[in-house]
Amino acid sequence: MAAELLFLILAGAGISGLGGALWARRAQQAHVGRVRTDWVRAGRIIRYGPVGAISFGTRPRGTYTGGAFGALGITDKTLVFDGHRTNRHDVTIRLDALRWVGLTTISVWAGRVAARRRALALHYEGPDEWRVATFVTDAPEDIAQALGRETGLLVRDTGSERADYGPARATRLIQDVYGEWSTDREDELYLAPDRLLFAWRSAIVLDDIQRLDVIDAGGLDALNPLSAGLLRVEYRAADGAIDTVGFRVRRAAGWADAIAERSASGLPVVQGRKKKNEW
Repeated sequence: MAAELLFLILAGAGISGLGGALWARRAQQAHVGRVRTDWVRAGRIIRYGPVGAISFGTRPRGTYTGGAFGALGITDKTLVFDGHRTNRHDVTIRLDALRWVGLTTISVWAGRVAARRRALALHYEGPDEWRVATFVTDAPEDIAQALGRETGLLVRDTGSERADYGPARATRLIQDVYGEWSTDREDELYLAPDRLLFAWRSAIVLDDIQRLDVIDAGGLDALNPLSAGLLRVEYRAADGAIDTVGFRVRRAAGWADAIAERSASGLPVVQGRKKKNEW
């Protein structure tokens, strides 16, 4: 186990000192060994690992904390994380559900400071909604390449940047044929590498987006950098028709820029100003 991974484990558990470090190292290695033994005895086909890793669950965050150590490996056409002292971040991902395999850099709270760490980020379709599993390991490149071989997916490396954006609370609005907006509901907005998601289910593929508009709040709200503007998205629906949806979200211009940067066509962003009683 590399010193970097051990540092995150000890900081998260509040363990310090050489004795604590040695105890933690032995306990974690023993757990990984037990998981591998269990897999072998069960007759499972092991394609990679297991190796020690920290799982941060299946929801992306701006800064990560509260990760759990466990054994991470590929077996029986699934990626499995088996936690050591807790199962709160245990996960089993079918390889055919993976949609994006990436290497990225995340911010992790380690004790009293936030450290930047290389991580494995996996976007996949869960049984109920879109999920993003994030792991820190000694060698994330190795397991990323193993997943690429098993799935045929291209492994993406975004270096020191993240491939996604958000999530953030947003209110979805629907525009009628007369151009009037009506409020639908509030939930989380999230930009995955290839799609814009609302409530982790409703998705707009980036390649289908035709136009982006940012309508800033008017009046005194325009002076507040945290005020919610309107992100207007014009896209091609599944039936081929052009549809429109709006999201009232803080820093709407940042969302528009993030979508434009990730779109293959390099979408222009049109700026506007809210009219009286528009939404």
